[in-house]
Amino acid sequence: QYKAIDLDPEGKEVTIYGTPVGILSGWGFPKTIEPQILENAGAYIEGLELNGDQGIMNGWFGWDTVLEIIGLQTEFLEKTAAYLNKTQPWDLMSVVIHVPDGINHLVIGDLESPDPTVRDKADWILREEMRKIFQMASTIVRQSGDENTVVGFVSDHGNLPKTKWVNVHSIMSREGWTKFVKDEKTGLWNIDQAHSVAVYRSEERRVGKECRSRW
Repeated sequence: QYKAIDLDPEGKEVTIYGTPVGILSGWGFPKTIEPQILENAGAYIEGLELNGDQGIMNGWFGWDTVLEIIGLQTEFLEKTAAYLNKTQPWDLMSVVIHVPDGINHLVIGDLESPDPTVRDKADWILREEMRKIFQMASTIVRQSGDENTVVGFVSDHGNLPKTKWVNVHSIMSREGWTKFVKDEKTGLWNIDQAHSVAVYRSEERRVGKECRSRW
């Protein structure tokens, strides 16, 4: 989906945001369920609810658009749960959404700001994100629940505020610890394993110093 974010007064430049492209296959089990969900709930976009965080961090758009993106994903999950409830026998239905993960890291620290306007804005953002989540949960419970249904809300981790951002890749590259090389066939840049001393492994949040002989 696309949204016009900005249009300059002279009408010469327009800013348009587009969500990632939906995945048509390879995400459902059994595989036959994929076209049914696509037809009845719409396109599946993994982690769509987190895409707004990138827009905020890069200054592409405001929090109103972030909430709209979250709404697209909650609506998809509501429709998916409703369809599965009507057509599939189930004992356990698990609905996962990652909204608090990104937003809380970005905003929760603002609740401690000495500026009351910053605190008020953070409070509004956090309140609205939770409103989206609980509206979705309420809809799914009404659609799927009965007197024999037990509903639980589970969080997989807490949040700490981020007060400083550190570009570890930039530091490693500037100090000469990590080297990059351009792939002549694809034109893409990759880590030069033959000449790098250390590499930042972001998925594990650590710096690994490896011997070149091991590469």
